[in-house]
Amino acid sequence: MKIKVLHLFQDLMNLYGDYGNVSILCKRLEEQGAEVQLDCRSIGDILFSDDYDFIYCGAGTEKKRDIALAALKKEKEALKSAIESGRFVLFTGNSWEMLGRSIKSVDDEMLEGLGIFDYNTVETDTRITSDIIAEADFLNKPVCGFVNKCGSVSGISTPLFKGIKLGPGNSESDKNEGFRYKNFMGTELIGPVLVKNPQLLKMIMKELLGDAYRDIEHEAAEKAYDVTLNALLDRIKN
Repeated sequence: MKIKVLHLFQDLMNLYGDYGNVSILCKRLEEQGAEVQLDCRSIGDILFSDDYDFIYCGAGTEKKRDIALAALKKEKEALKSAIESGRFVLFTGNSWEMLGRSIKSVDDEMLEGLGIFDYNTVETDTRITSDIIAEADFLNKPVCGFVNKCGSVSGISTPLFKGIKLGPGNSESDKNEGFRYKNFMGTELIGPVLVKNPQLLKMIMKELLGDAYRDIEHEAAEKAYDVTLNALLDRIKN
């Protein structure tokens, strides 16, 4: 089986080393016996040059995010088509904000987003940094990670994570985190999120591989997850 993976703007949108999300996914897929085609596309490239099974974009500075957004606008319909067809698409950090209707900067400048989804982002001059624990109705364990953001997102109809036990939500009035539509997942969680949460990684792999998926244990990854989660839960208790 061949799995085609696209890493968007790996040179621009890699603020927190979240290339690890792509690295761990490709490694685990190869362990399953899959042939992995990894393409990296950035400014000046035809971004969606193939029919990809998994598309990823990480976080960047606000300036670099705006550069990436301008490039994505030229191929908006290709990205929208991939999402509507049910391809797995994961945008982490502030990258998922690009797919909304607008981004209002701290200087009150309004930047038009891709408009694929209906949410809006308002930036502030205060950064929010925090560990996070949240629930997902498609996982049997909580997810954990870290957020470092200055954007408040409103208009989220279908959040990715719910039941936040620690950390901020999308906004002061929305205590859920991220956004999900079909197999599109947008989240502020960095860490990288697929490295820190083996169950989320396995869920994506099962969908990509179908009947070819085999449950291979990775004790070190599971132990690291348990240590992190228990330490964060202890913080709540104390």
